[in-house]
Amino acid sequence: MDIYSLAKPLLFQIDAETAHDFTLKSLKLAEKTGALSLYPTSPICQPREVMGITFPNAVDLAAGLDKNDAVIDGIAMV
Repeated sequence: MDIYSLAKPLLFQIDAETAHDFTLKSLKLAEKTGALSLYPTSPICQPREVMGITFPNAVDLAAGLDKNDAVIDGIAMV
């Protein structure tokens, strides 16, 4: 079971902006404390070509996800 499957039921019970803020603050804390290194990940490469440019993976971040550039390194780790 992944972390999303655990968090989704809780996060979907609160309003979207509160869930967004909570998630980014939690990710920032996990990044600062080194907890993200405990999260076992292996990158899965799924190349996509968009308008003639090949990306190593699908481009799937929503606009405004990290609008303050607060957790970009943490996002890249999960």
